[in-house]
Amino acid sequence: PPRLISEAADGPAVLVDARREARALLALADGLTTHVLIGHLTPGEAQDVLHAHLENLWERPGRRPES
Repeated sequence: PPRLISEAADGPAVLVDARREARALLALADGLTTHVLIGHLTPGEAQDVLHAHLENLWERPGRRPES
């Protein structure tokens, strides 16, 4: 619901497809898990990738930076 997103952003509504973002996060987590299990990434590296993606969700246009 855009209204809830607007309230959470404390500003104009940010149009986010929550289902698409949830699917993307699940796919990212699955892929990172696989890469850790086969040794392509360390758990810390995978965590950094996930953290960077989550930070990007909060830094999209229309969001105000926290003071």
